[in-house]
Amino acid sequence: MARAREAISAAILWGGGSRRMGRDKGLLPWGGGTFLTTLAANLSGAETLLLAAGDRREIPPGPWRAVADQFPGCGPLAGLQAALAACPAPLLFAVACDMPLAGFDAARALAGHLTAGSLAAVPVDAAGRRHPLCALYRRELAPLLADLLQAGERRVTAALERFPADFVPASALPRGEDTLLNLNTPEAYEAFCRRFGPEPPK
Repeated sequence: MARAREAISAAILWGGGSRRMGRDKGLLPWGGGTFLTTLAANLSGAETLLLAAGDRREIPPGPWRAVADQFPGCGPLAGLQAALAACPAPLLFAVACDMPLAGFDAARALAGHLTAGSLAAVPVDAAGRRHPLCALYRRELAPLLADLLQAGERRVTAALERFPADFVPASALPRGEDTLLNLNTPEAYEAFCRRFGPEPPK
């Protein structure tokens, strides 16, 4: 397991073009603000909050420190690498901007499953799908991801095969598989708002 006193920073991965949604997913309204501000509140227990903003030039004000991609145009793997390279803590909880139910309690739960020889703790849902965009990573992974990006790798799931990782059942997370809900289409967003209402669940 991760040492009990290892500090954990967090990063919101706010990259991509939101093509299927048709508008910026991070700025979707919910919880009295946006998905970005909701996640920032959910992650308030983190040592530091980073916003991996890709190549965006306009960053909304918030409790985050924005970091730009070192490998522009290379997708979420580049956002994860940039966040890890900027991370001041030994551990980083990375979460995509379209996963508004993820919170720092999930980071703590994953830390409890991170073994000494692993560089990541990644949730796995009941269907066997891995969720590397709501996962805990060790900071020293940054140079390995940089090497993979330099070699042309763009897929986070493929990168997982290149380093030791612990795969954690989603049932171990405080909100189970709801933690891993990610919203890619207007229909999914509307269904989410109908199910959870206007405010984050307590």
